[in-house]
Amino acid sequence: MNKALLKQKLSQHYNTDNWKEILEYIFPNVALFQIPQDILVTNEKVKTFRQLGNVRLNDGKTLAVFDIQLKDNVDIARNRVELRNLTTKYIDQEATHGVLAVFASDSEDYRFTFTAQETEFDENMQLVTKQTEPKRYTYVLGPNESCQTASDRFFKLHEQKNTVELENVVDAFSVEKLNKEFFNKYKEHYEDFVQFITGKRFKKVSGKWKEVEIHEPSGYLETVFENDNKQARDFVKKLIGRMVFVQFLQKKGWMGCSVDSSEWGNGDHTFCKSLFESANQDQFHSNYLAHLFDALNTSNRENDVFDLTQTRVPYLNGGLFEADSEAIRQIDFPGSHFESLLNFFGEYNFTIDENDPNDHEVGIDPEMLGHIFENLLEDNKDKGAFYTPKPIVQYMCQESLIQYLKTHLENETTDIENFIRTFDKGDESDPNNYILQNDKRIKELLDRVKICDPAIGSGAFPMGLLQIIFRAKMSLDWTLDPAEVKRGIIQNSIYGVDIEKGAVDIARLRFWLSLIVYEKAPQPLPNLDYKIMQGDSLLESFEGVDLSQIGQGDDLTIFEPEIDLFGNIKEEQLSVTQTKSGFKEEIQSLIDAYFTLTEIDEKQQVKSKINAKIHEHIDFNLELQELQLQRFINNAGNPQNLKPKAKKKVDKWLNELDGLKSKRQNLHTLQDQEEKPYFLWNLFFADVFKDGGFDIVIANPPYVDIKGLSNDYTKILFTNFQTSQNRINLYSIFIELSTIITKHNGFIAFINPNSILMNSSYLKIRSHLINDIAKIIKLPDNIFTNAVVETILLFIKKSSMSNSVLGAYYLNKDKINFNHIVFKNFNKDDWKDDDSIRYNIFIDDIKQKLLNKMGSTDSKFNQYFNFSLGITPYDKYKGHSKELIEERQFHAPIKINKLYKPIIAGKRVKKYIIENKIDEYLKYGDWLGSPRKEKFFIVPRVIVRQIVSGKDMSIYAGYTTLPLYHTQIGFSIIPKNDSNISVKLLLALINSSIIRFYHKFKFLDFEKKTFQKLLIENCKQFPLPIFTKTSKKKIVLIIDQILTLKKNNPQAETTALEVEIDQLLYKLYGLTDEEIQIVEESV
Repeated sequence: MNKALLKQKLSQHYNTDNWKEILEYIFPNVALFQIPQDILVTNEKVKTFRQLGNVRLNDGKTLAVFDIQLKDNVDIARNRVELRNLTTKYIDQEATHGVLAVFASDSEDYRFTFTAQETEFDENMQLVTKQTEPKRYTYVLGPNESCQTASDRFFKLHEQKNTVELENVVDAFSVEKLNKEFFNKYKEHYEDFVQFITGKRFKKVSGKWKEVEIHEPSGYLETVFENDNKQARDFVKKLIGRMVFVQFLQKKGWMGCSVDSSEWGNGDHTFCKSLFESANQDQFHSNYLAHLFDALNTSNRENDVFDLTQTRVPYLNGGLFEADSEAIRQIDFPGSHFESLLNFFGEYNFTIDENDPNDHEVGIDPEMLGHIFENLLEDNKDKGAFYTPKPIVQYMCQESLIQYLKTHLENETTDIENFIRTFDKGDESDPNNYILQNDKRIKELLDRVKICDPAIGSGAFPMGLLQIIFRAKMSLDWTLDPAEVKRGIIQNSIYGVDIEKGAVDIARLRFWLSLIVYEKAPQPLPNLDYKIMQGDSLLESFEGVDLSQIGQGDDLTIFEPEIDLFGNIKEEQLSVTQTKSGFKEEIQSLIDAYFTLTEIDEKQQVKSKINAKIHEHIDFNLELQELQLQRFINNAGNPQNLKPKAKKKVDKWLNELDGLKSKRQNLHTLQDQEEKPYFLWNLFFADVFKDGGFDIVIANPPYVDIKGLSNDYTKILFTNFQTSQNRINLYSIFIELSTIITKHNGFIAFINPNSILMNSSYLKIRSHLINDIAKIIKLPDNIFTNAVVETILLFIKKSSMSNSVLGAYYLNKDKINFNHIVFKNFNKDDWKDDDSIRYNIFIDDIKQKLLNKMGSTDSKFNQYFNFSLGITPYDKYKGHSKELIEERQFHAPIKINKLYKPIIAGKRVKKYIIENKIDEYLKYGDWLGSPRKEKFFIVPRVIVRQIVSGKDMSIYAGYTTLPLYHTQIGFSIIPKNDSNISVKLLLALINSSIIRFYHKFKFLDFEKKTFQKLLIENCKQFPLPIFTKTSKKKIVLIIDQILTLKKNNPQAETTALEVEIDQLLYKLYGLTDEEIQIVEESV
C-alpha cells in the first residue's frame, strides 16, 4: 500500500476488513483479535460494540481499538458526548492509555476517533491519577470527504514504523497544527488575489508587515477602488469569505440539489469546483460567482433554481450575499487564481459545528474564520488584538454563566457549577436533585440573560456562551428544536460591537453557520444588523456632541420666555424637535421585527424606517446641544457690555454654535456609511438598558498604549472616563465601560494585561473596581501565538458585597488546566490599606503581614529624599524631528565641547559603587526632551538602576560624587536639605536584603523573568525605620568600609559587611527571628 491507495481506502464506505488492513498499515504493532470481542452495552443508539484489538506503542502505552456500529438515523454530531462516554471509561491509564474507535452507521461517511486523557507525573516521575475531562479527536472519512489530511498524517505514522509513541498519535490528530497549516496557505491565496489588484503584497520586513510593490496595479484599483489599497483588500476578504461559507453549505449537501426532488442534503459536495470547471474561467467572478451570490440572496426563486446550473441552491437571507455595486461585480481575476484556491479548499474537511476544547473534529470549523480574520488584519497587533485560545474562552464563558445563575438562584449549590461545566443533571432518581428541582427557573434565566462583548472581534466569547447555553437548554429538554433554540438565544441574548467592520462580518458569519448545523433543510438566516454592530464602543459622541440622549415626547420641557426686572424678554422661547411619545418603543419594535424578515423589499422598508429614526435621534441630540449653547449665550447678557474675559467665552460659544451646522451635516453623512466612529448604545440596545444593563459583559479588549492615539481622541476619553490617567492602556477604559453597561449584580469577565494589578497608571481603575473584584488568575506569558503578553483573567461582580478576592497564578512553565487550579483567598482590606491599592495575588498571608508591619511606619523615602529620573534626550512632542531622533544628533562618542557631558550606561551601576567608565557624551541643555535638574548629576548621590536582575530580584544602587550623567537607565536620589538621613545611609538601605524583600513582594510580578524594574514611584514608597544616632553611625561606618574596598577592587568580597548591615536593619524595622528567617529565605 502507498499513500495514494491509503487515501483511496479511507474514502471508501466503512468495511471492517478494509479497516483492519488500514490499521495494520498505520500501526505495525497492532494486535488484532482473530475474533472481535463483543462488548455488552445498553445504549439504545448502538447496534454493536466490538473490540478489534490493541495497538502497542513504543513508549509502552496501549491503545484499545473499537468498532461501534450505530443504529440507523442516529445523528452522531448531536450525540457525540454520549457516544464519547461509551469508550472513555476504558481508559484506565494502566492497561489502556487511549482509545481508537470507528463510529459507523447507515450514512456514507464514518468517524475515526482517538480519545485520550491527560495525565501528570510527580517529581519522581510516578503517574498521578487525576479526573480530567477526556479529549476526543475525530476524522470524518468516507466517499464525501477529502481524506487528504488523514492520509498525509497516517502515512507519516506508517513511516515512523515501530518508533510511534503516544505523542505521535496525538500529533496525527492535531487540530491546532491543521489550523496553522490551513491559515498559512489561505493567506498565500489571499495575497495572490490582493496582489493582482494592487500590485502589492504584504511581507515581513524587519519583523513588521509592510506592503511591498511587486508589479503595476490592475486598472481596477483606480476605477473601482479609487486607488485605496485597503478597500481592495477588504473586497478580497469578503469575496474569499463568501466562498468559504459556500464550502460549509456544500458540506450540508445544500448546493446543487436536483430539481426533480424537494429534498435537501443530496447536493454536489464539490459544487463550487464543478461550477468553475464548467465556466469561462477567466470570467469566473463576473459571470458565475456574482450570479451565484445573487441567487443565494434572492427569495422566491421558482423551485430555488440557480439558472447557470439548473440545480437548486438555498436562499440564505441575513445580508452576507447582499448585492455588490456593478463595478465590483465586473471584477475578474486570472482563472488560475480560482483554480488554485478551489484545489486548496478541496484538500480539507469543512465541519460546520465548532469544536469545543474536549471534542475536536480534524477539519476546518467556523472558528477558523475567526483565526483568519484576526490574522489577516495586517495591523491587528498594532490595534492590540490577539486571538484568545479556546480553553480560556470556554473557562471565561462557563464562569460568567455560572456566576449569573448563582446570583439569581436561591440556595444554589455546586450542582449548578457542575451542570454548566459538564451538562450532567446528576442522579435523576434523587428526589433532592437540585437541577431538576430548579429546572424551570434555570430555563427562565437562560432565556432572559443579556450578554455583550464590546470588542467582539470575530465573536469567540458570545459564540462560546451561545454553545454553553444551547447545550444547557438541550440537556434540560431534548425535545426542543435545536435550530430554534439557537435562533432564540441569538435573538434574545447576544449583543456585540466592534470598531472593525471585518470583525463584525466574521462574527455574524459564525453565528449564521451555528444555525445551520442542525437544520435538515435550509431556512432563511436572521438579520444580525442590529445585534452585532460596527462602531467605536468607547464613544457615544461625535466631535463633542453627546449622542446618548433618547428623545421622548412626553419627557421634553419647552422653556418659556424669561422676563428681566424691566419687563423685557430676557430670552427668546427655545424649543427642541418634538419627538413623539414612544420613540424608544417604536425603534425597538422595528429592530425586533427586522431580525426575522426575509423579503428583501420588506427588509429595505423597515431598515429605512429605522434609519429615519436614527437621523431623528441625531437631530434631537444636536438640538439639545444648540439649546444649551444658546442659553449660555443669552444668560451672558448684552455682548456690548461684556468684559474681555466674558466676551471671549461668549465668542467661544458662538463659534461652537456655528460649528454645529457642519457637524450636523457630517453626522448625517456618517450615519449613512457602513463604518462609524461612534456607537449609539442607548439607542440600539435600549431594551437592555431599560432593565438596567447587561447581565454578562465579556471581552478580550484591545491592548493599545494611549500614547499611540491622537491627542483629540485621548482628550475625549479622559473627559468621558473617570479612571483615565497617565499612560494607561485602552483595555483599562474598556473595563470602565463594562462597569457602566453592566447591571447591578451583573458579571464582567476580561482577559487583559496584568499591568492593572500593580502599575501606578492604573490606580484609578483599581480604586474604581476594588469593591467588585471577584477573581484574578495570572496566566503564563505564552498564551498568544507569536506574542508574549503578560495577561490575567479578571472577573468582576458588580455591586458585590464580598470583602475577599480569589487569586491564583500560573508559572510560565505551567500548562493551563482550569480543572485543578488552586485559589488563595485575599482580603480586600489589605489592598485598600495600600495607598496604591495594588492587587497583589503573588504573596501569601505570612509575607503580607510582614509587608503590612513594615509599611505601617509613618516615614517613607520620599519624605527625606529628592528623586529625579534620568535624562530623556529625544521627544517628538518637543518638536524633535524623526531624522534628529534616528540619527541621535545630541550624542557623540567624544567630548566635542563643554556642553557635552559624560553619559554612563546601566551596566556601570553596581552594588554600592558607580563604575567611572564613560560610554558616550550628550550635548546637555534645554533642547533635550527632558534634561532634568543638573544637580542630580553632579552632587553626592545614589544612582539606582531601573532593571533588577537575578532570581533574587537584586537591586543595583551605587554611590558617586563624580559628574556622571545618565538617561532613563535609572534615577538619582539625594537627601533633602532638612533631611537627617545621609546619602550613605540611603545607600545601605536600598542595597539591603529587607528592602529587596519589600520591593520584590510589594511591587513585582516575580514570575516575570526579564526586565523587572524598580520604578521611581515605588522607591519613593519604601518605608524607613526609626534610626538612633548610634545605629546611623554604625551603618555609615560599615558603608565606608565597603566603599573603600570596592574603590580599590570593584570585585572585592563584602558579603560579611553586608550581613552586618542587614542585621542592624532587621532590629531597626522590629523584625522577630521568625520574620528575619522569612526575609532571608525569600531573597
